[in-house]
Amino acid sequence: MKLINLFDINSVYGNRSFKLMEGDLSSPSFPIDLLVISAFNGGYRPVRGTVLGALYQNRKIFVQEPLPEGSFDFRTQLGSFYMPTEDSLIKSLLVLEILGRVESFNEAMENLYLSLCLLESRGLGFKTIAMPILGTGNQRIALDQVMHDVISFSKKCLIRIPCLEQIILVSNTEEKTNILNEAMNHQLGRPSTTLPVTELSKNIQREICAKIDLIGVVPGDPLDDLKRVLSSSQPSALEIALVSRKLLETLVQQMLSSSRTYIDLAKGISSLKEGGIAPWTISYMHLLRVFSNEYAHSNYNSVRKPESIQEEDISVALFVLQRIVDFIHQSR
Repeated sequence: MKLINLFDINSVYGNRSFKLMEGDLSSPSFPIDLLVISAFNGGYRPVRGTVLGALYQNRKIFVQEPLPEGSFDFRTQLGSFYMPTEDSLIKSLLVLEILGRVESFNEAMENLYLSLCLLESRGLGFKTIAMPILGTGNQRIALDQVMHDVISFSKKCLIRIPCLEQIILVSNTEEKTNILNEAMNHQLGRPSTTLPVTELSKNIQREICAKIDLIGVVPGDPLDDLKRVLSSSQPSALEIALVSRKLLETLVQQMLSSSRTYIDLAKGISSLKEGGIAPWTISYMHLLRVFSNEYAHSNYNSVRKPESIQEEDISVALFVLQRIVDFIHQSR
């Protein structure tokens, strides 16, 4: 699956992640604690072309009737039910009935929120929720009728549900992805700074790509993703921020001993001084972290001077990114 967009949502429980990805939900590249899918009232057959159909075809996951042990049936009250699976990646399903059950999509989202709260209160510690754009498949609800409710619902859940750490929206078409990407940026707030088109920035991008070639990476490595973004004809500041964040997270985790974990990226970077990493390199990592956070956080209402990142700041971030890639090359 390809990461398209990411926002950090601040809550009293810490930072939570809201992501948009493009790909096939029946073949995830990450573990899913709870996969939320929509259905017609009473319609759970694995029909070809639906998420349920793909889950059955690719993973032999299907809705069992009667529901298996460990399930929770909220259909009478909320039109939903929870069902555990035996799959190694998709650990459970939460099926939400929409058409034939509720009068509006907003009501369906409220039912879904209450269902999650009930599951959390019964001790189900789901950290990662993934879901398609509910209702836009065979139920044929127009995307523009549901996307704002889905985004608002996701933000509310990440702020209010203690066990939840990330929600991942998954689109299966480029058209849907582009519309959702724009809606997330507009609804949650995102700096619109463009990447500076100067000879200096182009040279830095080329030098980073050349260094990655010297390192030698495999597909899926954050460095490979970075090269793909920087080699494109018009890389966006958002794309660079997202791949930079992933690169930092991977690098810090690799450099920390396997017995250690870190609460957040900032503390992880700071802890590298215990391993003898030079303070200026650590400062570079922190600067790149702050740059990527500016494109991930959604709270842009505070008054700051300057109010947002400028093109010149992005040039500095590119230079710092080059120094970090150089550091990786020297360390291998």
